[in-house]
Amino acid sequence: MPRKNSTCDLASEGSFESYLSTVTKNGLGMLVVLAMASTFSSQLTLGEAKFRRDLGSPIMQEAPEESEWVGFECRNGRFFPRTNLEVIIPDMRQFADPFRPADEKELERLAREFNAKDYKHEFYTFEWKVRAGHPFLPDKPGVFCRPRRDDQGETLAEVQRPDSAFRQRLKPLKGKVVVFVRVWSDSFEVFRQFRDWLRAEGHDISWQPADGPDVLLHPFYYGGSGSVDK
Repeated sequence: MPRKNSTCDLASEGSFESYLSTVTKNGLGMLVVLAMASTFSSQLTLGEAKFRRDLGSPIMQEAPEESEWVGFECRNGRFFPRTNLEVIIPDMRQFADPFRPADEKELERLAREFNAKDYKHEFYTFEWKVRAGHPFLPDKPGVFCRPRRDDQGETLAEVQRPDSAFRQRLKPLKGKVVVFVRVWSDSFEVFRQFRDWLRAEGHDISWQPADGPDVLLHPFYYGGSGSVDK
């Protein structure tokens, strides 16, 4: 899940560059950059006319500290759980450690080794790359998480059933729940309906547009707090 957003206005490219010049001067600079990369690029994307028209311009506010986050993707009009990092996180820490100097030959060896492993996941296949080509950090190593099938997950009607996989995913969570959704461009209409229903159910929601596979840069990036769409 996205980490907490900075208090500065990242919708302005100039203010982001100013902030970046500050954080990179201390020991946590790289970690902050990795955590902010996807959030920044998503906010730029949300400024595009097609996203304002189809999903509306979100009014964001900080989620309560005690919130529990759970992630999904909305693709082909269906909802399925977002990447389960448990299957790759031990190798991910070794592959994309922001505190270790990059050794390209070692990264290439690790990428071959990890791509050869038979990772098991119901919804995704994983591809390790020395350069993930992230819009903001193109030269950093990362893992592509590609949906396996076009028909995987549940429709909106199926999600709303008492015994749905969606509800079962939320059931163990206690307290305030924030549902984070990556919304693919083919699913804006169903997502609007899902968002209205979810709010009526009493949950908060956070989302970002998606036009391709999820790219994991480092496990730190998937924390448990951030902003919600009000």
